[in-house]
Amino acid sequence: MDFHNSLIYTHIRDRGPQITIDDVIAFESEIGARLPEDYIDFLLYCNGGRFYENTIEYPTPHRPYGDIIGGFEFFGLDRFYRRHIVDLRPQLAVTKSCIPEGTIPIASCAFSTDLLLLSPNEGGRLFYWDNEIYHENELSYQSNFKENKLFIADSFANFCCGCFFEPIEERERYTREKEEPFKSIELHSLPTLVQYLDDGVPLFTTNDQGQTLLYCACAKRDYCGALELLQRGANPDDGDRLTGKTPLAISVYCTDMMKLLLSYDASKYLDPEETLLLVDTLEFMPVCQTRDVLLGQERTVPLRIRSWSE
Repeated sequence: MDFHNSLIYTHIRDRGPQITIDDVIAFESEIGARLPEDYIDFLLYCNGGRFYENTIEYPTPHRPYGDIIGGFEFFGLDRFYRRHIVDLRPQLAVTKSCIPEGTIPIASCAFSTDLLLLSPNEGGRLFYWDNEIYHENELSYQSNFKENKLFIADSFANFCCGCFFEPIEERERYTREKEEPFKSIELHSLPTLVQYLDDGVPLFTTNDQGQTLLYCACAKRDYCGALELLQRGANPDDGDRLTGKTPLAISVYCTDMMKLLLSYDASKYLDPEETLLLVDTLEFMPVCQTRDVLLGQERTVPLRIRSWSE
């Protein structure tokens, strides 16, 4: 298939302003590399853009979680920077210290900070880069890890030709399956949650709001569900991916939940540098023991596991 007839070309919206080959040459001079011809063609024809259908996807075999990526928003070139287009230059400046050397971030992926990378020095090969990739041996997330990349195509043209629409039935099935574990937490149904986890639902899966299972369990005061997730290795600091709010931060109204999280070494800080204590950001103490739990020495899990139906 001619890549000009691919979904990337025929369904992209919110394209960037028209540019010329001189703009491309100027960018190449800035980065010190020659862009492949097929990607230059895309910049001259579309200059970035996004899709209203998040169902445009691309297969990624052997990915640590999931086997497709989608919801692309492509960056473009715009010397004046307009809101409807994300410029390649600031994207490269922001991510340069994080992504593999010699690559260029040409697109982001739906509802995440994951990127599509182009490697001009490798013949225009494309890679998918996980900003936060799960390492089973560490049971934790490694942010900004340069090797979190997965080869997906040997050229931009081949990538375009490989994109496809996910069938509506498949999308609805996936959405339904993804929601079920969160419903079990909402209903405080531990046996159902255990069954989903035993069936292979990842501990780090998130809902449409970017919230992890543990975060939702804490928000719903599902102590038994939170304990099950933590015992299985859930990251105690991985909460709301969009706001950065941690499970501990959402648990300030429940001292038992706070003690549980702290017993699994949840951080009492809101920043990686450990300069901003959670307790210092609270406008008031939800309960009298909150400050003592956050600042004190009580870090023991309560001996009796309560049922929240009591």
